[in-house]
Amino acid sequence: MKKLFCILLSLALVFGSFAVSSGSRAYASDPTYFGARVKGTDYDSYAEINVLYGDDALLEVEAFGPYTTLEYQWYQDGTALPNTDSPSYTVQGIQHFTEFECRVNNGTETASVWFTLTTLKASYDDSPYVSGVSDTMLRGVGYRFGDGGPNMMSLKAMCGSEVTLHVDASDDKRAVDYKWYTYTNDGMGTVELGTLSSVTVQIPLTKTRDGSGDIVGFYMCDVKDAQDFVETYTFMVYYDSGLDISDKDTGECTVLKEVSSGESIDLEVKAFNSNGAGITYMWDIEGLAGAGTSSAYSLTNITGSTYALCNVYDGYLMGEVCYYFNVPNNMEIETSDLIVSVSPGGTAHFEAVVKSCQGAPTFEWCYENCRGLEIWNEASESFNGNTAKCDITVDRGTVHRVLKVSDESGASTYIVFTAYVPVQLSLPRDLEWSKDYTGEVSWKVYDTDLTQNQYEICLFDADTGDLIDFTRTTFINSTGVTQFSSFMFLWDERDSGNYYFTIRSIGDGVGYLDSETARSDVWHYEAPSKQLDAPSDLNWTIGDDGYYYANWKNARPDFGGYEIRIYYTDDPQSDPELFTGSSAADYSCELKRLEPSAISVNGAGYYSFNVRQLSNEIEGILPSPWSEMSDPIYISDINLDLNSIVAGVDEDSSAQEIEEAVEQVRQLDFGEIENSIAADTENTQAAGQLAKLEELAGRTATVEVSDSMETSFDETKVDVIGAGLNVDAGQSVRLQIDRAEEDHVLPTQYNNSVAFSMTIVDNDTGEEVVPENDAFDVPIKITLPIPARINPDFLVLLHYNADGTYENVQFKTFKQDGQWYVSFVVTHFSDFVMAQEGTPVIKGDVNGDGEVDANDLTVLSRHVAKIEEIEDEALLQAADINGDGDADANDLTILSRYVAHIISDFD
Repeated sequence: MKKLFCILLSLALVFGSFAVSSGSRAYASDPTYFGARVKGTDYDSYAEINVLYGDDALLEVEAFGPYTTLEYQWYQDGTALPNTDSPSYTVQGIQHFTEFECRVNNGTETASVWFTLTTLKASYDDSPYVSGVSDTMLRGVGYRFGDGGPNMMSLKAMCGSEVTLHVDASDDKRAVDYKWYTYTNDGMGTVELGTLSSVTVQIPLTKTRDGSGDIVGFYMCDVKDAQDFVETYTFMVYYDSGLDISDKDTGECTVLKEVSSGESIDLEVKAFNSNGAGITYMWDIEGLAGAGTSSAYSLTNITGSTYALCNVYDGYLMGEVCYYFNVPNNMEIETSDLIVSVSPGGTAHFEAVVKSCQGAPTFEWCYENCRGLEIWNEASESFNGNTAKCDITVDRGTVHRVLKVSDESGASTYIVFTAYVPVQLSLPRDLEWSKDYTGEVSWKVYDTDLTQNQYEICLFDADTGDLIDFTRTTFINSTGVTQFSSFMFLWDERDSGNYYFTIRSIGDGVGYLDSETARSDVWHYEAPSKQLDAPSDLNWTIGDDGYYYANWKNARPDFGGYEIRIYYTDDPQSDPELFTGSSAADYSCELKRLEPSAISVNGAGYYSFNVRQLSNEIEGILPSPWSEMSDPIYISDINLDLNSIVAGVDEDSSAQEIEEAVEQVRQLDFGEIENSIAADTENTQAAGQLAKLEELAGRTATVEVSDSMETSFDETKVDVIGAGLNVDAGQSVRLQIDRAEEDHVLPTQYNNSVAFSMTIVDNDTGEEVVPENDAFDVPIKITLPIPARINPDFLVLLHYNADGTYENVQFKTFKQDGQWYVSFVVTHFSDFVMAQEGTPVIKGDVNGDGEVDANDLTVLSRHVAKIEEIEDEALLQAADINGDGDADANDLTILSRYVAHIISDFD
């Protein structure tokens, strides 16, 4: 049974939980929402604390929402503090600006609470000309001077006014000096404004209304104490936009309020335009645009969570006032699985158990959403006290049933149960034997076919019916008619006889079932008497890239292909064992690279290979016999070298000894390090040694994910190894992940893409660390969480070059604590694209989990309400259901009707 804490929801939010984040506050009326706050506050996740110089401060946090155990980790100015698994932390002897973060984890989610501590406090005068001032310091965008912090305050002022800026930095422990200045018009210098605690700024009489020139200027005040400690305060002065809007009663732009079930409330927006332009109003109620066009609106009969949005426009600028109303939660509901797949004609059983603090619950089942539709109950539904049950039989497609649960206060909520029959993939068509005598089998896929990109091919003896060969192969589906093929006769010497093959499309076993099996015509094969000669002159060489290559000569160059087998042993006196191999049937090759994974599987030892030539005239000449074995080559395991270097230093080693170890690692074979750390998925071998050396040298790189990429990559789940070994001693760096610098057009087979850039950035200067010769001395291993919308089985990772070309990155995927990860090695940074190969974007699948359900409705409703906007391009494409280029209230209406089963498709 799964436990749901159900909030009473209106139509646009019928099927999802509801939480609002605004600035530093979280609206946590949903008990399933996990978060953390400053202790003693409602839901504040940020606090600014002003103390006297040298004083102590006690910082305390508390968690809310679902949890059984909690873990705490405190950070000071981005650095983790040891032994801080506690909800409180005492800062001692505060001397200047500093910032603390407490990360609270409940085992599955992490929430952060921020504190900024300062011994100096900036303020402004209470001038009537100041129309608005930000109520918090802007963290992360300020200027840092010396040991000072990012102290920035923004305010708005009307044209022609005078604004007095004031810094109050006095205390009983030290005297301070003030120095005010601003930038020159060309931005190349500064102009001093005064040495008192305040300065008056004259706002120009006019400003443009074309969207430019909104900032009056930056005004800085350096405050210096007797110890020459300097803290800089920056005032960023904006022109008044001319449009000041708020709720008439509260004066706020966002109103959060709990109401009783069935209550009605009058809303009114107050708008002032200092520039005299006309003002228009447009009300949006639960995604229904145009519900009203005056400054007031009456919201009646509120029975669940409801939002109202008033858009205000003056011809130049637009603002909005948001209202969120919630009926208090009176019911706790445990349910069976909400979504169940069944075989055709199968029955899904659903059940809900309700605990209500407002009397016994009542139940009603309905086909759709119980709002204006006929409510029905049949024999397959039953009610027994606090329990409701329902059995749904599905022949094909998807069936929804909605359970309406009400308490004695009249409050109600809705639970959607869904049963579906997975779709069977289309039968492969036009099976035929190839005409170019390679023993190739082929089939076609049409753009009207439902198929995925994996197929199972079986080869049979037509006379006996015995299975001769079996393979599973992957292809990339594209639009139009596409012919795929696979070679069935090249790998073994077939006897003369009659053969046929079968093929079926393989599904994922969840939403898609395997296709029926298609069977080809019978082909009579007559084995030839001639055979190719075996390749000769086998040897190993080391390429300019540092990799090992197998070389040979074919008896008939440019004819057919090859098949190679690679062997390994750690004892030159023993027989080697086959451990890997590869083949190519459509071209000749006399140079084959020994892949990094092949070396990493066995480590240090002796490697050898043999090879045979394949025929492309299967009825004219047989493939060659296998060649003689090559001479072995000994390949060392880079782990042995790394172990030796890192074992020579520890926490007691001098800084010089550790730097010498770093330099020794830089001198190791670059390709071997790259191979070994790429194979070290758990970071316990080569990659683990590099990480250990970074820690000893104090060079472990941090990770920073920009706001634009937070929906794709959780910063706490990103790992980087090796970056710190490429910089100078004492240099602190981070891995910076941002949105891609260029818009990359991907081939049509790639979907659900995430484009991003990665750089190594100096933490002190903020500048990118660019290696000499465009490659770092030590390869860098990156581990990223794979976004939920990308199927790891179909993952591709592309690395773009400066000229727009790209290469496929070799990577490894693994699953840990329910999260899929991808790890790979880079030698230089630029734009990357992570995508899914062969699976298209699903309209309506707004959260990218492969399903179109109530969760997508919640995500889209929060996007339309501007609570949490969707930034990923692929998800925006999925959200644009009507195809008009925007993800808006119209799409929300269509999706709500689809999820409620009012409509069966988006057409």
